[in-house]
Amino acid sequence: MPTEAVSASELARLTDEEVVERVSRGETALFELLMRRYNQRLYRIARAIVRDDGEAEDVTQDAFVRAYEHLDQFAGRARFSTWLTRIAVHEASARVRRRGRQTDIEETMPNLASTTAGPEQRAADRELGRAIEAAVEALPEVYGAVFMGRWKASARRRPRPASRFPRRR
Repeated sequence: MPTEAVSASELARLTDEEVVERVSRGETALFELLMRRYNQRLYRIARAIVRDDGEAEDVTQDAFVRAYEHLDQFAGRARFSTWLTRIAVHEASARVRRRGRQTDIEETMPNLASTTAGPEQRAADRELGRAIEAAVEALPEVYGAVFMGRWKASARRRPRPASRFPRRR
């Protein structure tokens, strides 16, 4: 047990560049040390860019995967943390750009509901028409005639759809 504690403390004292070199030489389990060091930093940066918790987690994970896959490209000209952060920023920015291209059709399209009555509406209209007919027939003849006269007059006052073709003069 003391050996594990010593090795853990020794690992904690390794610089990022030393860890990268050891991972490159085959000690791949050491990459977890880098992940633990920078997980919170990458998440916060990704969250600030994508503005979504779940997507920020995905960006963080993808940044670590890309860094691991391209560890051989780390030249050491900048600190490892800078290199890793740039990978996360590029991944987050790419996701935001892709999200901008992918628009939700329901948000961008006007309501595509048909203006014509559907089968349910037509059935309800027929049923209502039969109920009105039955009610008018049940009225005394004088009142039924008044009702029908008013109904026909209101039907004539309704605006009619404009013709597509102009009248000839």
